[in-house]
Amino acid sequence: MTHHHYLAFFSKLTAQRYSRLKQAMPDIHDIFSISPTVLKKAKWNAQSIDAFVAWQKNFSVDWADGILRQLQAHIICREDTSYPLLLQTIYDPPPFLFVQGTMPKADVFISIVGPRRCSIYGRQVTRRLIENIAPSSVCIVSGMARGIDETAHQTALDVSLPTVAVLGTGLQEHYPGLGEQIRSTGAIVSEFPPDVRGSKFTFPKRNRIIAGMCAGTVVVEAGASSGALITAQCAVDNARDVFAIPQNITSITSVGVNELMKQGAHILTDVSDLTRVLGLTKHTGLDRRSQINLTTDEKTVLTGLSQTPLHIDLLTASLPFQALQVSQIITFLELKGCIQDVGGKSYILSK
Repeated sequence: MTHHHYLAFFSKLTAQRYSRLKQAMPDIHDIFSISPTVLKKAKWNAQSIDAFVAWQKNFSVDWADGILRQLQAHIICREDTSYPLLLQTIYDPPPFLFVQGTMPKADVFISIVGPRRCSIYGRQVTRRLIENIAPSSVCIVSGMARGIDETAHQTALDVSLPTVAVLGTGLQEHYPGLGEQIRSTGAIVSEFPPDVRGSKFTFPKRNRIIAGMCAGTVVVEAGASSGALITAQCAVDNARDVFAIPQNITSITSVGVNELMKQGAHILTDVSDLTRVLGLTKHTGLDRRSQINLTTDEKTVLTGLSQTPLHIDLLTASLPFQALQVSQIITFLELKGCIQDVGGKSYILSK
């Protein structure tokens, strides 16, 4: 990390201001050498110059290093090789990203987004989609919110796909349990200084990064005013593919998705739709159930199922579990995409 990376801590540094600063001062060896004269040459307005001078006066490199060590984070800038390639091409790429973990290397980055208050169907299709993508060279990107985001990250981890979580806050605010797992194989990123709290302004900015670093964005569910629609619009604005999963038209989470389909989003009903548009390729043809973390009880229930529909009562009779326990295990196996409900409380193994 070079000295100019500390500019990431200046919260008013936009993509345009950074580009103009680099033109006026190509080699920034020391942030304290950036004078008001340089900023005027870079065509910063008076308010921005005053804000920078005040920040520069109070900024401490030792303090910043301490924060980064505490968060086990580092900073990458637009010129670094580890900066997401596609993100560099959007209209306003963030000059810097705070990163926990390591930015994955994958052939294709795909964002999967949806509401916090998602349906069981939404979780199920998210799991099924990601499980069927594996083991392609794909990185799953989302926003680490509850609901669809959380499901996307967790499923990616379950099937050993790298995943990146993009925050609408600083790195000091996130879910520690899931975050620790993501950092181990992927990355948590934010363009905001560590202590920034989320607001109605920060999350739309976050959404442009989610869409911007990906070749395609999948909207699983979305209400009429869902943030997932902002992500989809960011994808469209940057000439990226948008995919929408068909919904029950009576569901409140169908309004936004169905509108996307009316506007020309790719209809996504199977992973082959992604393969066709984005050119995904499979690696080894492993049984995807072997890629998912299953409990011993879940594995036992799976041994009682096949491609022939079996009623839950007959399944229960063949297992060493009580009916309530079997019902609970069945629910989790459905969420993990391992089995399918074919109606009448009968189940089969997912293909």
